[in-house]
Amino acid sequence: MNENAESGSRVAARLERLRELELPGEVFTGDVARRLEEAVSRGDILEWWRSLLDGRRDGRSPKTLFFYLHVPFCRSRCRYCQFDSIVAADGFAITRYIGDVQAEARRFSRALGRVGVTSVSIGGGTPSLLDPNQIDRLAGVLFDGFLDLPAGAWFSVEMNPDTTTPAKVAAFIRAGADRFSLGVQSLSRLALKRAGRAYPGFSSLRSAVDAVRSQSAGARAAVALNLDFLAPLSGETPESLADGLGRALELEPDSVTLYRYQPVQQQGRLVEPGPMPFEEASRALIKAGMPAGYPVFVETRTSTILMRETPDSLRPRYDQHPDFPASVMAFGPFAESHVYGRGIYRTEFGRDGGLVHVGTRVDDGYECRSHAARLVAGMRPIDTGEFERRFGVEFRARFAPELELMRELGKVDVKGEMIVPVFGDRAEAGLFAGLMFDDAILERIARLYAGD
Repeated sequence: MNENAESGSRVAARLERLRELELPGEVFTGDVARRLEEAVSRGDILEWWRSLLDGRRDGRSPKTLFFYLHVPFCRSRCRYCQFDSIVAADGFAITRYIGDVQAEARRFSRALGRVGVTSVSIGGGTPSLLDPNQIDRLAGVLFDGFLDLPAGAWFSVEMNPDTTTPAKVAAFIRAGADRFSLGVQSLSRLALKRAGRAYPGFSSLRSAVDAVRSQSAGARAAVALNLDFLAPLSGETPESLADGLGRALELEPDSVTLYRYQPVQQQGRLVEPGPMPFEEASRALIKAGMPAGYPVFVETRTSTILMRETPDSLRPRYDQHPDFPASVMAFGPFAESHVYGRGIYRTEFGRDGGLVHVGTRVDDGYECRSHAARLVAGMRPIDTGEFERRFGVEFRARFAPELELMRELGKVDVKGEMIVPVFGDRAEAGLFAGLMFDDAILERIARLYAGD
């Protein structure tokens, strides 16, 4: 058997192995390596960051670096939530959290000096559970001597309507925030009840919007307001969604983002979505937006964003898995960091309640494979010229046996420099995305999902 035939045979066997494993397609749409966790020391992590920051200065590393602060606390756990959060037993948990973040920032600052970041996001959990003094304490250690954020850069904060106050908004604006995203999710009482989420009422949302607007008036820079919705939720109907979106648009936010609900496991049960397809909900948002003065919309793999006008540039926002070379420095329990071409790690609570890190080392070869997998999983055309400029390798050469198998099966269409995936649905796209990784990574993932 010649080398090409042998490579093709291995790839065909890998596809059969993927079919056998029946892994969820989402496994391959993000950073696969973050699932391959082992203990990593803070010394290793700081060395990864030193190497990356050195590389930024001479062009060997991507310059884009997002900073993310995860506030893990919520008043209660919503049944649909895909994110890591905990219900704080008392105020001490938040006090300890702030102390842990302050200590981590000081350690990083001593080791790395001032770090220039491209954008900042604070999410959760529920960042608006913090009081103004706690917000000031976090901002002081992060922005007064550690992080450098260019003027006008994206600084977004997630808030819940029922815990948003003028004083909290003012504290975040003092820290530099220029965008607030209020997590509405739905204005249907039934949908929120089924989701295990309190129904604060429309008046609560109006009060939160007023709080943002009242404090934005005196801000040094323009402050944007976004409202988040989620669909399809159980109990939400086309009528209730259209009514909720219409009422939200009456508040004249700068944008409304409708996120695609992804079914999640909670306590061994799969929390199923409602029967209304996301695409129908997305069309309802766009339809409601046109007469309300929102003619601009952007559709992504996970969301539809409605806007009053197209920004001068669609500024980058924090994205754990961006479609371009970028790193993520994330603080807080459950936060995930990506040191591009060096390592990926996650912060967790240790046995003593302190913070520890788990993760894995990666290299440029992994970044290349991971990017290819995201393109395939997202059913997005692959520009081979752009791919080569980014990674220094030609896509057809790097993935020759994988590409040949997909061509034989009618799963790609090659048009000049463009390779266009042709899949029946996202599940099939996720399956073939797994081909982009080597057998060693695939088997490590298989063991993880088997509970070994």
